Amino acid sequence: MKKNVLLYVLLISLLIINACVSIGNTGSTTDSSVTDMPKWIEEKEDVSGPLSAKIIIDDYKWLDGNNNAIDFNTSFKGAGLTKYYTPLPVLFQGWNSSPRSLIADYQWDFGDGSPVFRGFNASHVYEIPGTYTVTLTVRDASGKTDTETVSIEVLKRDGAVYYVDAILGDDSYDGLSQVHSGGANGPWKTASRAFSEMATDLYKSGDSILFKRGQTFDLNVSEITPGAWPAWGYMFGTYGDGAKPIIQYSGEDGAIIIHMYSIGLAHISFVDLDFRFDDYKGHKAGVFFFAQGGGTRNVLFLRVDSLDLYSDLFVMGQYSKNEISTGTFVFDCFVRNTFIDPEESVTLFAVWGSRFACINNTFDLSGNHIGYTSIDKGVLAGNTFSRPAFGRTALRICGFQGEGAPWDAELTSNNIQISENKFHG
Repeated sequence: MKKNVLLYVLLISLLIINACVSIGNTGSTTDSSVTDMPKWIEEKEDVSGPLSAKIIIDDYKWLDGNNNAIDFNTSFKGAGLTKYYTPLPVLFQGWNSSPRSLIADYQWDFGDGSPVFRGFNASHVYEIPGTYTVTLTVRDASGKTDTETVSIEVLKRDGAVYYVDAILGDDSYDGLSQVHSGGANGPWKTASRAFSEMATDLYKSGDSILFKRGQTFDLNVSEITPGAWPAWGYMFGTYGDGAKPIIQYSGEDGAIIIHMYSIGLAHISFVDLDFRFDDYKGHKAGVFFFAQGGGTRNVLFLRVDSLDLYSDLFVMGQYSKNEISTGTFVFDCFVRNTFIDPEESVTLFAVWGSRFACINNTFDLSGNHIGYTSIDKGVLAGNTFSRPAFGRTALRICGFQGEGAPWDAELTSNNIQISENKFHG
């Protein structure tokens, strides 16, 4: 038992203080960033105090170009981490419960009847409006327990609803009705129109853009640049019955579809959409969602399917501390390729960010690492990673510094719950 505990502590220490940890290697590879093992630092913890559960729900302190702190609560008025519109993703941190060395189990009850989750960090998506009490229970080896609770308030969306119908719609309509009843009133026809409006000031906080289930929608535009700060608060989802709506790309080969250069894209959700990124006629998208500016906050991919991208479904943030994303949530998605161009060396997703949750997803076949990440606080659990490129890794977790920087650079990956994942060659 003692050996197992020591191994667990060593692995966690590597994740916290080393510059780069790779999980799920295929073949053999040498990584200069991990050749020098970190020195063992004995941290003496005060274990005399009572068992204490502690829940943290916090944000990354983002700075503007002048190193002034940005107040997210002011910039995104009404959009909190524990109170906002459905679907509301939340990252819960329990790692600061104490005495840490004596805690044998962390158990999370999300208050909505969903299964209990075990781990020092947890994440959950709330899809039904209401108020929920989340409970963290910590237990030591003797069976003693302590609990802490936090309240989550999920609001019903009350903004405009835009409809997209590939059969009844027309992109000249206003999108505000499911049927055409005269004049400009009626649904849009294409995904091109729906996603292009991200580059305008049409969408507001609380709005929904809904594709009709059982239909296929054309997407032939790229380099959609969402409006400058703040562009936030809306959801792409579905209505009606049947299979997930298919979003079929037919635009410029190798292009980025949504490309956020500026700052302030936040509280955006993609729910129950089936993206087909290659029409097999010479039109294949490069990246779907690329947010390289700072202040990107709470972007959710929920039950999204992605087929045959050149590269990533999403790239969030950059190395610079002023360009780190905060809150990327990926739940129950299926991201896969049917073939890989041997000349390309591409991943399936990349995140430089705080508060990253990756839960119950399937990622299959990449030309590089499947996931390339730098994570400050997160949880990766219940995922399946299969067929990374030979000699690469399924999941790579690094510091935020660029290639070749020392492992003890200013920003390091830390406090990441990794559990119950499957890695296949």
